[in-house]
Amino acid sequence: VLENELRVGWQNLQSLNRLAPIFVPPWNRLTDELHGYLRSIGLEGVSQHAPRKAKIAKGGLVQVNTHVDIINWRTTRGFAGMEKVLVNVLSHLQSRRIGQVDDAEPTGVLTHHLNHDEGCWEFMDELLDWTNSKSNVRWLTPFEAFEIAVPKNELEK
Repeated sequence: VLENELRVGWQNLQSLNRLAPIFVPPWNRLTDELHGYLRSIGLEGVSQHAPRKAKIAKGGLVQVNTHVDIINWRTTRGFAGMEKVLVNVLSHLQSRRIGQVDDAEPTGVLTHHLNHDEGCWEFMDELLDWTNSKSNVRWLTPFEAFEIAVPKNELEK
């Protein structure tokens, strides 16, 4: 049943513009059995939460995860706070630099636009402004992060 829902859902989404063939499972959880199935219906990547163990996940999917969640789900269900979020960003960057995690995996920020409070929006605005002002920091498109070819219809835009 779940496999059929995933197949139908992916087929329905393919009519949207700028769609990258990446699956982000609810609550960042995905069984091993579904990895291969996702590839068989045309998905090429998967994103969960935590440093990846390997670039290629089970089933041949490219894996690029998130590492920093900006929401405190346990208490306020709002912005986790500037200090905590920045510590998490810096922690992942440092872990990449010293080889504790895959240094080729981009640092991913997990956002939940439907749950953002004012603090979340302000943080993201500040983070984008700050990173965009730096010549050595660049935001990647999903196609770049997952090293997936951009569909021909997207190249024309």
